[in-house]
Amino acid sequence: MKSIVVLSCLIMLFSGVSGCKTVVTERPAEATVTVVRPPQPGPAYIWVDGEWYSRGGKYYRSQGRWVIAKRGRAWSSGHWQKGNHGWYWVPGHWR
Repeated sequence: MKSIVVLSCLIMLFSGVSGCKTVVTERPAEATVTVVRPPQPGPAYIWVDGEWYSRGGKYYRSQGRWVIAKRGRAWSSGHWQKGNHGWYWVPGHWR
């Protein structure tokens, strides 16, 4: 990752953004690793791809996992969002 810029909660507060996010000037490169999914634990499970998470001002990629599907809801995968100060990760969620 190049030029990692960490904005403090104080800056976020003054900019009117709620919560703290790690913001980077360039999105981290997608991993070129082949993911081997473990066997599906049961028919009620869906695969959720790995997510990016921040720790110590840097982004890291988590492993994918099987999760129990929620009836009547769909999984919305996480994605990178462009903000005023750079890029940040919006985690996946049920909708």
